[in-house]
Amino acid sequence: MKRQVLILASGPLKPSGDTLMLQALIPFLHEVLEKQRIDIADHSIIAILINCDPAHIPAILEDVRKVMEPLKFDVAIEIQEGEK
Repeated sequence: MKRQVLILASGPLKPSGDTLMLQALIPFLHEVLEKQRIDIADHSIIAILINCDPAHIPAILEDVRKVMEPLKFDVAIEIQEGEK
């Protein structure tokens, strides 16, 4: 059973922010459904929607935070309910 998980990160403008997030997700990723990035007023907002094993969600959050928090990004995850 896979779940859709929306990972959001926001922080100062960093050209490599989305690439670093995706690299942190490699061990857990089943598929990237959508990726969007908005750069505005020296800030970035990154959203990545993935399918993953629900058992991996705590590790995903931990690994993404390890990569993004040193870059001064806030990270949040929204888990879609139900089977996808």
